[in-house]
Amino acid sequence: MQPLRHAFPPAWLWRGYTLLCESLSVGLPVLILAGPIIAAVSAGRPVTVIGVLNLLLLAALTFVCFALAAHFFTELTSDQAGLHVRFLWRRLVVPWDQIVDVRPVFKLPFARGLQVIRTRALTPFHRVYGLMYGFTTAPSLLISPGMSHGAELSQRLTAYVEKNRRARRRAGLKG
Repeated sequence: MQPLRHAFPPAWLWRGYTLLCESLSVGLPVLILAGPIIAAVSAGRPVTVIGVLNLLLLAALTFVCFALAAHFFTELTSDQAGLHVRFLWRRLVVPWDQIVDVRPVFKLPFARGLQVIRTRALTPFHRVYGLMYGFTTAPSLLISPGMSHGAELSQRLTAYVEKNRRARRRAGLKG
């Protein structure tokens, strides 16, 4: 099987967008935490536990929002090993046998053609995509027919999902 890169056009724009959002998802929480604490200490004001907890909550929310935004337009590569996904400057591999199914995203005009890939092999953070778009707790990814080689990706996914279903049925497993 020939490796195919699946990205939203223009790929250079979305790579830059992902890099910017990933950087902000890490950098802004650090500034949110450090800035007010350093300012309070240098001004001689007390730092309260409630104040620190509020900052931690805001920093966590900032991280989640920017990380979600960064990986909404994720770039995938499909090959013999499975799907290769970038997440926070790391490459993750989702073997074909770890893909559970592919579902359409709920029927909204702006979500036409979007699909959710449910897996068993991604990070716990990817469960947020599953909850938001597929109403599932399984780690998930979003794909779109607008991605380069989108039709080939859909064909590969459909073939492997069916193969995995047959193998699970033969083994007597649910799903």
